[in-house]
Amino acid sequence: ETGWLLLDRTVHPTCDASVCHLFLDEMAERCRQLMIPPITPRETCKLLNRVFFHEYGFRGAAKESHHPDNSFLHKVIEQRRGLPITLSVLYLLVARRIGFDLEPIGLPGRFMVGCFAEDVPFYVDVWAGGRFREVHELEGFLKEVAFENSGSFLLPVTVAETLARGCRNLILQYRQAGDEEHSRLFQRFAAEFESVLRREANA
Repeated sequence: ETGWLLLDRTVHPTCDASVCHLFLDEMAERCRQLMIPPITPRETCKLLNRVFFHEYGFRGAAKESHHPDNSFLHKVIEQRRGLPITLSVLYLLVARRIGFDLEPIGLPGRFMVGCFAEDVPFYVDVWAGGRFREVHELEGFLKEVAFENSGSFLLPVTVAETLARGCRNLILQYRQAGDEEHSRLFQRFAAEFESVLRREANA
């Protein structure tokens, strides 16, 4: 959460992180109001879907998905529109506030959320309005895109990997907007996150 909001402030220095924290606290409190234990992991995700999509109106930014605002958490909160990765990050942050552990899943072309609390994991496609995806569905998708070692894409990614991917989106978005200065800025950030990943891999 801190890392993502620091990225926001590099371009939007007046962004008030406390407003974002309080908003996510509010969403989490609404989830707690609706929780009636005992509750299964899938039921918890359905409850999150109700609050996230139906009560607060979050959606995928199908139009103008190339706009950089879709990659900044505070802008996604303001506009209730975002990319798969920013929507997934917000979904995760609300879940963790209610003590429910979900994981970031960096599939090629579609960031998702994974739940590993049951014997067989399942996935939440936040871009598709919280649709549940089963392992066999995603395995079929990965075979279609023909990635080697594609099974690793179904496992959680690290904070650094998530931030690096967010930066790569911003590199492309600013380049498409003709803003090379900001594109180079996020290239430097992405390179730094990727160097962290290399150091961790060699540790």
